[in-house]
Amino acid sequence: MKSKSRPLLQLGRSPLIWSAVLAVFLQLPSLADVAKYESGRQYLGPLLIAGTFVGLLVVFWLLPRLGRLRAALSSPAVTVLLLLGIAAAAELLYRRELRRIAAGVGSTAAPAMSKTVEALLHGQGLYSVHLLGGAPVSPGPGWLLINAPFTWAHVYALMVPAWLALTAFVLRRSYASGLQVNIGLALLCCSPAFFRLLGEGHDIIALSCAVVLMIVWSDRWVDSDPSALLCGLAVGVLCTARIIYVPLALLYAVLLWTRSPRRGVIVGAVGVLVASGLFYVFSLGVHPYPPAHLFGRGHQRQPLGMLLVDVIVMLGIGVAVLRGVSRQAVSWFVGFAAIFSTAHLLIGLGELASSNYVLKTWEGANYVFAGAIPALVAVFALQSEEEATAVNTARSS
Repeated sequence: MKSKSRPLLQLGRSPLIWSAVLAVFLQLPSLADVAKYESGRQYLGPLLIAGTFVGLLVVFWLLPRLGRLRAALSSPAVTVLLLLGIAAAAELLYRRELRRIAAGVGSTAAPAMSKTVEALLHGQGLYSVHLLGGAPVSPGPGWLLINAPFTWAHVYALMVPAWLALTAFVLRRSYASGLQVNIGLALLCCSPAFFRLLGEGHDIIALSCAVVLMIVWSDRWVDSDPSALLCGLAVGVLCTARIIYVPLALLYAVLLWTRSPRRGVIVGAVGVLVASGLFYVFSLGVHPYPPAHLFGRGHQRQPLGMLLVDVIVMLGIGVAVLRGVSRQAVSWFVGFAAIFSTAHLLIGLGELASSNYVLKTWEGANYVFAGAIPALVAVFALQSEEEATAVNTARSS
């Protein structure tokens, strides 16, 4: 991630800002988990965020001063150990979640991903399943199908660890960012929300990894029209993760446009067509179409005032990103995270407001955590660029 970005996208250079941003996305969703188990100790939630903020400040202060420890902390062995620990935790926690589901009190996240593809395997409709409490299935068809092998191989608990492992490997291989990858994985493990979502087999973490991987693909491998076509196909499949994500294809197109308008158009057009086509095909004969419930949910769970604020904020961020994004990868990571993470933060806060700020029932916390991994990658991309600039300056002087 040794690229130069325009000044607009360098606002995150201050460790104070980095720490605040990451503390919000890592630990704000954890307030819902703390509220469920704190037994009246309301101070635990604020302490969790404050502790993370201070810890991140220390981390960012130490990063440039690690010296010989950098090699050890950047080691692939550390990455493997962290991922093995996450995989073991996922397996144990998911077994507990299966018992909760059997008792009728578990999350609908894993059944939405697994029951659907099991139904398809048995010759039934992808959306013919019924979840606990009559909850509709949110994930779309392309996303369900690319993750189907985890269910069919009876290793669904490893879906999220597998996506994390793929993301860690690609980032290490593409940007020599071993230290940042290891610190990022360690930071995820400091979040109670991460382990809850991991145990639930929630696809929101896998989705966060996938959106980052698509930026890497666009940056590293879209160097011809055929590769842009393949990228567009992958983007289209990814955009079916939720029906509201179809416009993401246009955001990837904007990023690629900075290098090649032609390939940006290919990725955007193919992505939108593939996503729309998949939704259309799998909605035939299905009434109501379960993924479409998110439109109604957004209307029901977002107070009008919050919706207006969301629109104004996102328009401002969108204009800033369009004006500041460059052809360099670091600006892509930061610009994408600014839009993706902020949008999910606003959705989550809107749902909290609509529930009279009752943290124990705050389902929107999951949306907030969706921004954690893009935010981590963006922050460390900026940090890597700053280190590279400092090294080049020292050499030239």
